Amino acid sequence: MARSALLVMLLLGGCASSEPAERAREALVSGDQDFVEMFSRQVLNDDAVITAGSLGDDRVVSHNIVVRVEEENRIGQYGVDLVSDFFMCLLQMKFHTSSRDILSDELLRNECRSTDECEVCNSLMFPLPPKVRNELRIYWVERLKQRP
Repeated sequence: MARSALLVMLLLGGCASSEPAERAREALVSGDQDFVEMFSRQVLNDDAVITAGSLGDDRVVSHNIVVRVEEENRIGQYGVDLVSDFFMCLLQMKFHTSSRDILSDELLRNECRSTDECEVCNSLMFPLPPKVRNELRIYWVERLKQRP
């Protein structure tokens, strides 16, 4: 319960977001693929930031949105369920990590039949269990708060 309260306080405290992140949130819901791709490139190139407030947006992403990013000389394509999942997915790409690296073995074992099912970048195909999404949010909000 205390972790949930901490998450709510951190998300509310992080509501002041940059204009590109706000526009990306709306683009995800409205289905503006071009803006989503542009914003993704900007984040991965350190030209745009993700704010803690973006991680609290639980609106459903338009189903015509594909998270498309260049990775190691290839184009990776992912599907996310919620707006917050998109931002956590980008953070995982930016910091070269995965949900497996963030979540405890116990949580993975208890909540996921396979580790792929707990990957936020696959949340459209494998909906994230609420406990998994909450732990990922807490992790990324804390990590964003440490940013200079």
